[in-house]
Amino acid sequence: MAGMRTPALAVLLCLYWHHVNVKAGTLFAVPGDDVFFNITITSVRPSNGFIALEKSYVEKQNVMVFLDMKNPLVISSPYMGRINFIGNKVLDEVTFWLYNVTLEDAGEYCVVSVGIRKVYGSQILAVAGRPYIPTIVEITVPQVNKDHMLECKTHSNSRPKTNGFKLSFIWKRNDTVLLNTIIRTIQGEMLVIRRLQREDRFDKFTCIAFDSDKLPSDESNGYQIDPKYGPSEVLTLDPSNKTYFVEEGFEMANITCSADCHPRCIFSWDRGKRHGEKLYLGVIDAKSSGIYRCTAQNPVTNVSLTTALRVILNNCYVMQLALTNPDCYVMKLSLTDPDFYGMQSYLHVSDCNGMQYDHPL
Repeated sequence: MAGMRTPALAVLLCLYWHHVNVKAGTLFAVPGDDVFFNITITSVRPSNGFIALEKSYVEKQNVMVFLDMKNPLVISSPYMGRINFIGNKVLDEVTFWLYNVTLEDAGEYCVVSVGIRKVYGSQILAVAGRPYIPTIVEITVPQVNKDHMLECKTHSNSRPKTNGFKLSFIWKRNDTVLLNTIIRTIQGEMLVIRRLQREDRFDKFTCIAFDSDKLPSDESNGYQIDPKYGPSEVLTLDPSNKTYFVEEGFEMANITCSADCHPRCIFSWDRGKRHGEKLYLGVIDAKSSGIYRCTAQNPVTNVSLTTALRVILNNCYVMQLALTNPDCYVMKLSLTDPDFYGMQSYLHVSDCNGMQYDHPL
Protein backbone atom coordinates (compact mmCIF):
# COMPACT_ATOMS: atom_id res chain seq x y z
CA MET A 1 0.00 0.00 0.00
CA ALA A 2 3.06 2.23 -0.42
CA GLY A 3 2.27 5.54 -2.04
CA MET A 4 -1.36 5.57 -0.96
CA ARG A 5 -2.37 8.93 0.48
CA THR A 6 -4.76 7.65 3.11
CA PRO A 7 -5.10 11.01 4.93
CA ALA A 8 -6.32 12.52 1.68
CA LEU A 9 -9.15 10.05 1.52
CA ALA A 10 -11.16 12.26 3.83
CA VAL A 11 -11.37 14.71 0.94
CA LEU A 12 -13.72 12.30 -0.82
CA LEU A 13 -17.18 13.82 -0.70
CA CYS A 14 -20.28 11.83 -1.46
CA LEU A 15 -22.97 14.41 -0.68
CA TYR A 16 -26.40 13.57 -2.04
CA TRP A 17 -26.89 16.77 -3.99
CA HIS A 18 -23.57 16.40 -5.80
CA HIS A 19 -24.53 13.25 -7.65
CA VAL A 20 -25.23 13.43 -11.34
CA ASN A 21 -25.15 9.70 -12.04
CA VAL A 22 -28.20 7.47 -12.02
CA LYS A 23 -28.70 5.77 -8.64
CA ALA A 24 -30.18 2.39 -7.92
CA GLY A 25 -33.27 2.20 -5.70
CA THR A 26 -33.03 2.81 -1.98
CA LEU A 27 -32.53 -0.29 0.14
CA PHE A 28 -34.60 -0.67 3.32
CA ALA A 29 -33.52 -2.74 6.28
CA VAL A 30 -33.93 -3.24 9.99
CA PRO A 31 -31.02 -3.95 12.35
CA GLY A 32 -29.82 -7.52 11.96
CA ASP A 33 -30.77 -7.82 8.27
CA ASP A 34 -28.34 -8.91 5.55
CA VAL A 35 -28.52 -6.50 2.59
CA PHE A 36 -27.49 -7.04 -1.04
CA PHE A 37 -26.09 -4.02 -2.91
CA ASN A 38 -25.96 -3.72 -6.68
CA ILE A 39 -24.31 -0.42 -7.63
CA THR A 40 -24.21 0.23 -11.36
CA ILE A 41 -21.03 1.86 -12.71
CA THR A 42 -22.22 4.65 -14.99
CA SER A 43 -18.87 5.89 -16.33
CA VAL A 44 -15.66 4.45 -17.73
CA ARG A 45 -13.24 3.44 -15.01
CA PRO A 46 -10.52 5.98 -14.21
CA SER A 47 -7.23 5.76 -16.07
CA ASN A 48 -5.29 5.16 -12.89
CA GLY A 49 -7.58 2.21 -12.15
CA PHE A 50 -8.00 3.25 -8.54
CA ILE A 51 -11.57 2.85 -7.23
CA ALA A 52 -12.88 2.85 -3.66
CA LEU A 53 -16.19 2.21 -1.92
CA GLU A 54 -17.20 5.04 0.33
CA LYS A 55 -20.11 5.54 2.76
CA SER A 56 -21.54 8.95 3.49
CA TYR A 57 -24.02 9.96 6.20
CA VAL A 58 -24.91 13.48 7.34
CA GLU A 59 -21.94 14.97 5.51
CA LYS A 60 -19.52 12.55 7.16
CA GLN A 61 -17.57 10.33 4.78
CA ASN A 62 -15.79 7.09 5.47
CA VAL A 63 -13.77 5.17 2.86
CA MET A 64 -14.50 1.56 3.64
CA VAL A 65 -12.95 -0.56 0.90
CA PHE A 66 -10.41 -0.29 -1.92
CA LEU A 67 -11.85 -2.22 -4.86
CA ASP A 68 -9.24 -2.21 -7.59
CA MET A 69 -7.44 -5.27 -6.31
CA LYS A 70 -7.78 -8.99 -6.64
CA ASN A 71 -8.79 -9.07 -3.00
CA PRO A 72 -10.75 -5.97 -1.92
CA LEU A 73 -9.15 -4.36 1.08
CA VAL A 74 -11.50 -3.38 3.92
CA ILE A 75 -9.93 -0.55 5.85
CA SER A 76 -12.84 0.52 8.07
CA SER A 77 -13.04 -1.60 11.20
CA PRO A 78 -16.86 -1.47 11.63
CA TYR A 79 -17.16 -3.31 8.29
CA MET A 80 -14.47 -5.93 8.69
CA GLY A 81 -15.96 -9.40 8.41
CA ARG A 82 -19.35 -8.00 7.33
CA ILE A 83 -18.77 -7.24 3.63
CA ASN A 84 -18.71 -9.96 0.97
CA PHE A 85 -18.01 -8.82 -2.63
CA ILE A 86 -19.46 -11.14 -5.25
CA GLY A 87 -19.78 -9.08 -8.44
CA ASN A 88 -17.58 -7.38 -11.03
CA LYS A 89 -15.67 -4.66 -9.27
CA VAL A 90 -14.18 -3.00 -12.35
CA LEU A 91 -16.38 -2.96 -15.42
CA ASP A 92 -20.06 -2.20 -14.92
CA GLU A 93 -21.23 -2.98 -11.43
CA VAL A 94 -20.24 -3.45 -7.82
CA THR A 95 -22.27 -6.07 -5.99
CA PHE A 96 -21.77 -7.13 -2.41
CA TRP A 97 -23.51 -8.31 0.75
CA LEU A 98 -23.47 -6.32 3.96
CA TYR A 99 -24.23 -8.63 6.87
CA ASN A 100 -25.85 -7.93 10.21
CA VAL A 101 -26.87 -4.36 9.43
CA THR A 102 -26.82 -1.80 12.25
CA LEU A 103 -28.48 1.59 12.51
CA GLU A 104 -25.04 3.17 12.05
CA ASP A 105 -24.74 1.53 8.61
CA ALA A 106 -27.43 3.84 7.18
CA GLY A 107 -26.26 6.27 4.51
CA GLU A 108 -25.21 6.46 0.88
CA TYR A 109 -22.72 3.96 -0.50
CA CYS A 110 -20.71 5.40 -3.40
CA VAL A 111 -18.21 3.98 -5.86
CA VAL A 112 -15.65 6.77 -6.27
CA SER A 113 -12.27 7.42 -7.82
CA VAL A 114 -9.38 8.38 -5.63
CA GLY A 115 -7.42 11.47 -6.51
CA ILE A 116 -9.58 13.27 -9.05
CA ARG A 117 -12.98 13.22 -7.33
CA LYS A 118 -15.67 11.42 -9.35
CA VAL A 119 -18.70 9.33 -8.40
CA TYR A 120 -19.33 6.27 -10.59
CA GLY A 121 -22.49 5.02 -8.93
CA SER A 122 -24.26 4.94 -5.58
CA GLN A 123 -27.02 3.34 -3.58
CA ILE A 124 -28.75 4.50 -0.36
CA LEU A 125 -29.32 2.20 2.61
CA ALA A 126 -32.11 3.26 4.96
CA VAL A 127 -32.21 1.50 8.33
CA ALA A 128 -35.24 1.53 10.60
CA GLY A 129 -34.77 2.28 14.27
CA ARG A 130 -37.08 1.83 17.24
CA PRO A 131 -39.21 4.98 17.58
CA TYR A 132 -38.85 7.06 20.70
CA ILE A 133 -41.26 6.29 23.56
CA PRO A 134 -44.52 8.02 22.63
CA THR A 135 -46.58 10.32 24.79
CA ILE A 136 -50.33 10.79 24.53
CA VAL A 137 -51.61 14.34 24.19
CA GLU A 138 -55.13 15.70 23.94
CA ILE A 139 -55.98 17.55 20.73
CA THR A 140 -59.43 18.63 21.91
CA VAL A 141 -60.95 19.55 25.27
CA PRO A 142 -62.71 16.39 26.56
CA GLN A 143 -66.41 17.20 26.84
CA VAL A 144 -69.26 14.79 27.47
CA ASN A 145 -71.36 14.05 24.35
CA LYS A 146 -68.71 15.53 22.05
CA ASP A 147 -66.03 13.81 19.95
CA HIS A 148 -62.60 13.76 21.58
CA MET A 149 -59.22 13.28 19.89
CA LEU A 150 -55.95 11.91 21.29
CA GLU A 151 -52.56 11.88 19.53
CA CYS A 152 -49.78 9.33 19.98
CA LYS A 153 -46.83 11.69 19.72
CA THR A 154 -43.33 10.40 18.93
CA HIS A 155 -40.46 10.62 16.44
CA SER A 156 -38.81 8.14 14.12
CA ASN A 157 -35.32 6.99 15.01
CA SER A 158 -34.62 5.72 11.48
CA ARG A 159 -31.73 6.89 9.32
CA PRO A 160 -31.44 8.81 7.09
CA LYS A 161 -34.28 11.07 8.29
CA THR A 162 -35.68 11.35 4.76
CA ASN A 163 -35.75 7.59 4.41
CA GLY A 164 -39.24 6.75 3.18
CA PHE A 165 -40.15 4.77 6.29
CA LYS A 166 -43.57 5.52 7.73
CA LEU A 167 -44.56 5.15 11.36
CA SER A 168 -47.58 3.06 12.17
CA PHE A 169 -49.46 2.90 15.46
CA ILE A 170 -51.61 0.68 17.61
CA TRP A 171 -53.83 1.91 20.43
CA LYS A 172 -54.84 0.03 23.56
CA ARG A 173 -57.72 0.52 25.96
CA ASN A 174 -57.25 -1.14 29.34
CA ASP A 175 -54.40 -3.24 27.84
CA THR A 176 -56.59 -4.51 24.97
CA VAL A 177 -55.71 -3.57 21.37
CA LEU A 178 -58.34 -1.31 19.87
CA LEU A 179 -59.91 -1.91 16.49
CA ASN A 180 -61.80 0.62 14.41
CA THR A 181 -65.42 0.87 15.55
CA ILE A 182 -68.22 3.40 15.34
CA ILE A 183 -67.34 4.54 18.88
CA ARG A 184 -63.55 4.63 18.54
CA THR A 185 -61.79 5.41 15.25
CA ILE A 186 -58.05 5.05 14.69
CA GLN A 187 -56.55 7.45 12.13
CA GLY A 188 -52.81 6.75 12.17
CA GLU A 189 -51.42 8.39 15.28
CA MET A 190 -54.88 9.81 16.12
CA LEU A 191 -57.59 8.15 18.19
CA VAL A 192 -61.07 9.66 17.91
CA ILE A 193 -63.59 8.80 20.64
CA ARG A 194 -67.13 9.51 19.48
CA ARG A 195 -69.53 11.20 21.93
CA LEU A 196 -67.35 11.01 25.01
CA GLN A 197 -69.16 9.80 28.13
CA ARG A 198 -68.51 10.29 31.84
CA GLU A 199 -67.73 6.57 32.17
CA ASP A 200 -64.72 6.99 29.83
CA ARG A 201 -62.79 8.49 32.74
CA PHE A 202 -62.29 4.97 34.10
CA ASP A 203 -60.44 3.80 30.95
CA LYS A 204 -56.65 3.75 30.54
CA PHE A 205 -55.32 4.41 27.04
CA THR A 206 -51.83 3.58 25.75
CA CYS A 207 -50.16 3.52 22.33
CA ILE A 208 -47.18 1.93 20.58
CA ALA A 209 -45.39 3.25 17.48
CA PHE A 210 -43.79 1.02 14.83
CA ASP A 211 -41.10 1.91 12.29
CA SER A 212 -41.34 -0.10 9.06
CA ASP A 213 -44.11 -2.16 10.74
CA LYS A 214 -41.42 -4.22 12.47
CA LEU A 215 -39.69 -2.24 15.19
CA PRO A 216 -42.00 -1.25 18.05
CA SER A 217 -41.38 1.55 20.48
CA ASP A 218 -41.84 1.01 24.17
CA GLU A 219 -45.45 1.40 25.23
CA SER A 220 -46.50 4.88 26.30
CA ASN A 221 -47.52 5.65 29.84
CA GLY A 222 -51.19 5.07 30.62
CA TYR A 223 -53.45 8.04 29.94
CA GLN A 224 -56.84 8.64 31.53
CA ILE A 225 -59.31 11.12 30.10
CA ASP A 226 -60.99 13.60 32.41
CA PRO A 227 -64.33 14.37 30.70
CA LYS A 228 -65.74 17.84 31.37
CA TYR A 229 -69.50 18.31 31.69
CA GLY A 230 -72.21 20.61 32.96
CA PRO A 231 -73.94 22.68 33.92
CA SER A 232 -76.83 20.25 33.63
CA GLU A 233 -80.04 21.18 31.81
CA VAL A 234 -81.72 22.57 34.95
CA LEU A 235 -80.14 24.57 37.77
CA THR A 236 -81.32 23.76 41.28
CA LEU A 237 -82.42 26.29 43.88
CA ASP A 238 -82.54 25.54 47.58
CA PRO A 239 -85.20 26.27 48.75
CA SER A 240 -86.75 25.24 45.46
CA ASN A 241 -89.39 28.01 45.26
CA LYS A 242 -89.30 30.15 42.13
CA THR A 243 -91.72 32.78 43.48
CA TYR A 244 -91.91 34.35 46.93
CA PHE A 245 -94.87 36.46 48.14
CA VAL A 246 -93.62 38.35 51.18
CA GLU A 247 -94.41 41.33 53.35
CA GLU A 248 -92.00 44.11 54.21
CA GLY A 249 -89.99 43.18 57.27
CA PHE A 250 -90.13 39.47 56.55
CA GLU A 251 -86.74 37.75 56.91
CA MET A 252 -86.02 35.34 54.08
CA ALA A 253 -83.75 32.32 54.30
CA ASN A 254 -80.58 32.26 52.18
CA ILE A 255 -80.99 30.80 48.70
CA THR A 256 -78.42 28.44 47.16
CA CYS A 257 -78.00 27.89 43.43
CA SER A 258 -76.37 24.60 42.39
CA ALA A 259 -75.55 22.63 39.21
CA ASP A 260 -74.01 19.32 38.17
CA CYS A 261 -70.63 20.39 36.74
CA HIS A 262 -67.10 19.13 36.28
CA PRO A 263 -65.01 21.01 37.00
CA ARG A 264 -67.07 22.91 39.55
CA CYS A 265 -69.12 25.71 37.97
CA ILE A 266 -68.65 29.37 38.78
CA PHE A 267 -71.88 30.93 40.09
CA SER A 268 -73.09 34.51 39.98
CA TRP A 269 -76.28 36.38 40.91
CA ASP A 270 -77.20 39.51 38.98
CA ARG A 271 -78.38 41.49 42.03
CA GLY A 272 -78.70 41.47 45.78
CA LYS A 273 -76.15 40.56 48.43
CA ARG A 274 -74.46 37.44 47.13
CA HIS A 275 -71.35 35.34 47.36
CA GLY A 276 -70.77 32.61 44.79
CA GLU A 277 -73.83 30.40 44.67
CA LYS A 278 -75.39 32.02 47.79
CA LEU A 279 -78.00 34.79 47.71
CA TYR A 280 -78.58 36.64 51.00
CA LEU A 281 -81.92 38.51 50.92
CA GLY A 282 -82.29 38.93 54.67
CA VAL A 283 -85.02 41.30 55.86
CA ILE A 284 -87.29 42.28 52.98
CA ASP A 285 -87.89 45.92 52.16
CA ALA A 286 -89.31 47.75 49.17
CA LYS A 287 -86.02 47.37 47.24
CA SER A 288 -86.13 43.59 47.54
CA SER A 289 -88.95 43.20 45.04
CA GLY A 290 -88.14 41.88 41.59
CA ILE A 291 -86.36 39.12 39.67
CA TYR A 292 -83.06 37.51 40.73
CA ARG A 293 -81.09 35.53 38.17
CA CYS A 294 -78.45 32.90 38.93
CA THR A 295 -75.92 31.91 36.23
CA ALA A 296 -73.67 28.83 36.41
CA GLN A 297 -70.68 28.69 34.04
CA ASN A 298 -68.24 25.84 33.44
CA PRO A 299 -64.78 27.48 33.55
CA VAL A 300 -63.31 25.04 31.01
CA THR A 301 -66.06 24.58 28.43
CA ASN A 302 -67.57 28.06 28.97
CA VAL A 303 -71.04 26.51 28.83
CA SER A 304 -73.45 28.51 30.98
CA LEU A 305 -77.03 28.16 32.21
CA THR A 306 -79.32 30.63 33.98
CA THR A 307 -82.35 30.28 36.23
CA ALA A 308 -84.43 32.92 38.02
CA LEU A 309 -86.66 33.52 41.01
CA ARG A 310 -89.05 36.35 41.81
CA VAL A 311 -89.69 38.16 45.05
CA ILE A 312 -93.12 39.83 45.12
CA LEU A 313 -93.79 42.40 47.79
CA ASN A 314 -97.37 41.96 49.04
CA ASN A 315 -97.94 45.56 50.24
CA CYS A 316 -101.62 46.57 50.28
CA TYR A 317 -100.78 49.97 51.79
CA VAL A 318 -98.72 50.89 48.74
CA MET A 319 -101.54 49.84 46.44
CA GLN A 320 -103.91 52.11 48.31
CA LEU A 321 -101.48 55.02 47.94
CA ALA A 322 -101.24 54.35 44.22
CA LEU A 323 -104.99 54.46 43.85
CA THR A 324 -105.34 57.72 45.83
CA ASN A 325 -102.26 59.48 44.35
CA PRO A 326 -102.28 58.80 40.61
CA ASP A 327 -99.89 61.70 39.92
CA CYS A 328 -97.07 60.08 41.87
CA TYR A 329 -97.70 56.41 41.24
CA VAL A 330 -97.76 54.55 37.93
CA MET A 331 -99.63 51.26 37.75
CA LYS A 332 -99.32 48.57 35.07
CA LEU A 333 -101.14 45.27 34.75
CA SER A 334 -99.41 42.14 33.37
CA LEU A 335 -100.96 38.78 32.68
CA THR A 336 -97.83 36.73 32.04
CA ASP A 337 -94.15 36.76 32.91
CA PRO A 338 -91.63 35.50 30.31
CA ASP A 339 -89.32 34.19 33.06
CA PHE A 340 -91.93 31.88 34.55
CA TYR A 341 -94.49 29.33 33.39
CA GLY A 342 -98.22 29.63 33.89
CA MET A 343 -100.69 32.50 33.76
CA GLN A 344 -100.39 34.94 36.65
CA SER A 345 -101.69 38.49 36.90
CA TYR A 346 -99.63 41.18 38.60
CA LEU A 347 -100.14 44.83 39.39
CA HIS A 348 -96.80 46.65 39.00
CA VAL A 349 -96.57 49.96 40.85
CA SER A 350 -93.77 52.51 40.61
CA ASP A 351 -93.65 55.58 42.87
CA CYS A 352 -92.17 59.02 42.29
CA ASN A 353 -88.82 57.89 43.73
CA GLY A 354 -88.46 55.01 41.29
CA MET A 355 -89.34 52.30 43.79
CA GLN A 356 -91.24 49.36 42.29
CA TYR A 357 -93.77 47.12 43.95
CA ASP A 358 -95.47 44.04 42.52
CA HIS A 359 -98.83 42.86 43.78
CA PRO A 360 -100.40 39.56 42.72
CA LEU A 361 -104.02 39.72 41.69
